[in-house]
Amino acid sequence: MISDVLDRLLRAYRHMLIEKAVSMGLTELQLSALLAAAEGVNTVVKLADRLMVAQPTATDTLLALEKKGFITRHRVGKTTVIKLTEKGVKPSRR
Repeated sequence: MISDVLDRLLRAYRHMLIEKAVSMGLTELQLSALLAAAEGVNTVVKLADRLMVAQPTATDTLLALEKKGFITRHRVGKTTVIKLTEKGVKPSRR
C-alpha cells in the first residue's frame, strides 16, 4: 500500500522533472545536474556520484550545460569545479 503511493509520487515527480527539462531545452539528466549543482554539488566526481553515472557522462552533461550558459567550469589542480551562472541559478529556484 505505502509502496504504491511512493511509486505514484515518484512517477509524478519524474514526469514533472521531464516537463520542466523540456521547457528549458534540457535533458532530464542536464536538469538533474543543474539541480544538484544548486544543492552544492560542485565537482565532476561528486556529480557523477550523485547522479549515479560514469564520470565521462557527467563531464558530457556539464559540457552541454556550459555551452548553454547554465554553468562555468574551471580547474583547481586535478579537480574540475562547477559553478552556476546567473542563468543557471534562476531555473534551479523554480
